[in-house]
This record gives sequence, structure tokens and C-alpha cells, in this order.
Amino acid sequence: MDRFSRRTLLKSGLAGAVVLGGRIPAFLRRALAAESLTADPDGTVVVAIQLAGGNDGLNTLVPFDDDIYRRNRPTLALTKRDVIPVQDGFGLHARLRGLVDLLQQHRLAIIHAVGYPNPNGDHARSMEIWQTAEPENPCPETGWLGRAADTLTRLGVPRASCIPPATPSVFVGEIATPLTVVGRASVCVKTDRQSDLMLDPSLANNVAGEGGKEIAIHPADASLESATVAPRHAAQRVAEIAGGSTARNVAYPQTAFGNRLAFVAQLIRAELGVRIICTEMGGEGPGGFDTHSLQDNNHGELLGELGDALTAFVTDLARDQLLERVVVYTYSEFGRTIRENGRHGTDHGSAAPMFVAGGNLRRAIVGNPPNLSETENGGVKHTVDFRQVYAAILDRWLAVSSQEVLGASFSPIPLLE
Repeated sequence: MDRFSRRTLLKSGLAGAVVLGGRIPAFLRRALAAESLTADPDGTVVVAIQLAGGNDGLNTLVPFDDDIYRRNRPTLALTKRDVIPVQDGFGLHARLRGLVDLLQQHRLAIIHAVGYPNPNGDHARSMEIWQTAEPENPCPETGWLGRAADTLTRLGVPRASCIPPATPSVFVGEIATPLTVVGRASVCVKTDRQSDLMLDPSLANNVAGEGGKEIAIHPADASLESATVAPRHAAQRVAEIAGGSTARNVAYPQTAFGNRLAFVAQLIRAELGVRIICTEMGGEGPGGFDTHSLQDNNHGELLGELGDALTAFVTDLARDQLLERVVVYTYSEFGRTIRENGRHGTDHGSAAPMFVAGGNLRRAIVGNPPNLSETENGGVKHTVDFRQVYAAILDRWLAVSSQEVLGASFSPIPLLE
């Protein structure tokens, strides 16, 4: 695999090497400098997985020995026979067998009871809070990873240049781009399926621009969501991805989410300079994890899809020795209530566990287990603020100031080496 330097990538203007869903607008071609698209093969990568609807954390990481749990869920409570024990009194849902294997391989961490003070029970608003890390801002405009991308582009692009900064982020999914990856100075590229990855045939002979003039372009331009551009010699790597010539090391489950993660692995393997990738499971709000009724079988199927795909993804990267560069985390807008409702489901709660996968994890289980006698919004009371997780990713992985991105100081949880 050809390897290029990230320095040239950042000088090239809009990075990405792909056109997603259509031809490159002429004004973007004019804005390109005749530089090489490049990537740092050692650059760290963050993959955010959004679980829309509010995943039931209590039936994901199950406190099977807890009497409060059993009493409040007469039909939904799982027993020790229904789970795979991972800690005294706690077990993962049986459909998450693959994640148990990752846990034993030190490639997965579980963080207990992650949430935030004064949780909001509205799907859209709570998801917005998780995406932006700005619970006090009623009208946020940027996401926390979008602001991180802004910092990465600012650090990499010479200030004298009026060429737009490189885009280090991609969203892979069919829904609208989550606010998580929306920044002010950076551009997040969106694709909803592998077949959308195509190269504009006119790009190769038109990268120099007309008259050599540079044009300032801003992320607010709507056309930028579906198009990003790159110089010619990176096109081969993109074509390999689109044509499937980059072999997979493992078999992914043939589900929409499994296909997305397979594509994400190919993007990482292609070394296009992408540092931040977001994808999703659950669809548009309220989302598939909104299990108000008949939860038992539905939730089990969702967890099976999540666990199988995530296991394949982590195993795939590990076999190519790429996992050391990657951190993956899952998030959902809230957990569910401790008490089940009359429809054999659960309602909107508060805190829930998070999964973090990667090759540089310090420990398998992080944080204090929740006390189910202490509740928030009828759900689990948080023992870890989600911004502590974000701070660890920013400071220790992306090498971006968490205080600058989050607007306040949060003590990073002991998660990453």
C-alpha cells in the first residue's frame, strides 16, 4: 500500500479524495491547488457509533444479582443464565458473545453508568446534548468532534493560505449528518453507501484551477456535504475501495450496520487522512432502540446486530495491525427506566454503559457500578460524566485540548494508554 505524508494532505485544501453522490462542483475544482493528497499512516482515528432511540443499558450490561433490578422488571429481567458474566454481579447480554471475546482480548472497555447532570428525556434534545457536549446551550451549532476537526485543520493548514482547510471527518450513514461531526472551519463528508464512492472523471486534468486563483470556501455551503475533492494520485486508493479490491480479513454480518462498519474499515485501511468517522445504528429519531413495548426480543436482535458487527470490525482492524491507531465508542441519547412499563417495554431513562474498543485500552471495566436505589428520571443515576470520556479521547488520543473543545475542564477517565 502506498503511503504518503499528512503534511501535503493538509496543504491540499479540501481533503478526502472522494466525490460522494455526484460530480464535483466547478467552483470546488477551481479551488484546488495542484498538491498531493496524502495521509499519515500513524495518525490516530476516532470512530463514533450512534445508537438512536435510547439503548437499555440495564439489559445490555445486566446487574443480574440486583434485587431492585429483578423486582422492577418482572418480565424483562435477565438472569445469570441469560448473560455472560464479566464482573461480580454483572454480565453482558448473551447476544453480545463477540464483545465478551474482545473484552478478554483487552480490545474492549465497558464504562459504567455514563450520563450527565439533570438529564433531558426528550430524544432530540438529549441526543443533541451528547453530540455537542453543550448541555447548557439551547441552540448549539457545532458538535464536539466537529470542533475537534476544526482544531485539527487549524493546526495543519498554514494561516496565510486562503484555501479551505482539510476535512478530517466522514459520516457513513443514510440519515442526516449528526451534529457530532459538524464544525465551523472543517467539512464533514457524507456517504450513505459504498456505491456512492466515485471519482469525478474531469478531476485529473482540472486540479490546477483556472488562472491559479484561490477561492475561499466555507462549510456553510450546502453543496459541500455531498462533495469533497482531491488530487489525482490518490484516486487509485479510492478506486480500490469502490471496487472492493481491498480484501477484508473477516466476514462481516450482512446487515446495514455490518456493511457500514465494513466500509469504515476500508476507509481507515485506505489511508486518506481521515481522523474522525461517525456512523449510526437505529436510523432517524426516535430510533430503533426506543423499546417502549415488546422489548425482550427486539432488544436482543439489536444487540446481536451491534455485537456481531463491532466484533468483526475490531477483529478486521486488528488482523491488519490497524487497531493500535483506532478508538471506537458507542453512544445513545439515554438509557431506559429501571421499572418496565405495562407494555413489556421500558421508557426514557438517563445513564447507561458505553462501549469503547481499541488497541490501547488501560482496563476492561471502568467506573463505579450504579446504585439502583438512586435514580435520575426513573433511570440509572450517572457515575461518569460523558464529557470525561470525551476528554480522554481528545487529550490522550487526538492530542487536541479538551478544555478548548468542551469549553470547560473535565478529568479524563482512566481509559487510554
